[in-house]
Amino acid sequence: MNTISTENFSPYCSPAILPQEPFNIYKKENPGSTVTFFNDSERDFYKMILIRNGEGILSVSHKEIPIQGNVLLFISPKVECVWRPLLETQIVYYCSFNREFMDLSLKNHRLAPSPFLEIGNNQVLDVTEEQIFYLQAVFEHMHREVQSDYVKKYDVLRNYIEIILHETLKINPQPPTLKLSNSAERICASFHNLLEQQYKIDIPDHIITLRCPQDYADRLMIHVNHLNKTLKKALGKNTTALIADRTAIEAKSLLLSTHWDISQIAYCLGFEHLSNFNRFFKKYYHMPPCELRSRSFHHAK
Repeated sequence: MNTISTENFSPYCSPAILPQEPFNIYKKENPGSTVTFFNDSERDFYKMILIRNGEGILSVSHKEIPIQGNVLLFISPKVECVWRPLLETQIVYYCSFNREFMDLSLKNHRLAPSPFLEIGNNQVLDVTEEQIFYLQAVFEHMHREVQSDYVKKYDVLRNYIEIILHETLKINPQPPTLKLSNSAERICASFHNLLEQQYKIDIPDHIITLRCPQDYADRLMIHVNHLNKTLKKALGKNTTALIADRTAIEAKSLLLSTHWDISQIAYCLGFEHLSNFNRFFKKYYHMPPCELRSRSFHHAK
């Protein structure tokens, strides 16, 4: 069989065409060929795959799983997934979204508790005919929404993902993988409140004051090791990683939404040297900040 990649699913949603999109969804009827749900531009993306009337072999991390009927898959970042259909009469939807898209949802603690989006927790769920009808409708709504010009379409798409996660829990009810104590919940909520307060940057003279885990621990009046342990257990990342993730999101936002000098943005975010900011940004987005701004400008034209 020939192999087709996700770029062949939809001319609108090709990652090669829209490398900066945090969310994409693809649809293919009767693919007829092997489909590899993985490419370099989406290496760090979460993946949700819906297959209707499928019959074939699914390979996840080199483990082969025979599939017959309707299935819903959740695949972690950096995990390769290959679908080898044996029949052509099927419909495949492939939804992908990056860590930044997820982190924006974590602010409201809405998507974080789902066991289906934990790193390394790849899931293959059987879906009934009644369930596939509803889930396919949601995927179709996402497919239309991502092509719209609505300014808040990503908020809508996050809501659709939340609906899918709730439906998934109905298909396969699971106890929460993590039960937080009231103390842990308070620490997580207080940390996120402090974090968000730091990044309300609307003027170039605004400089974040809490820059390292110890700064946050001091404000919360707890030991930094306790803060790290609590956040790691609840969110899968330690304090340093969460601060860095939020800094990266804010850096990209300021680059795309303001005309400030890059050195001003770096200073606001607590970088004393522009070279340090450039290295940090390139680590997250695989390009220097000036290139991101240049691409955005040319794309807008």
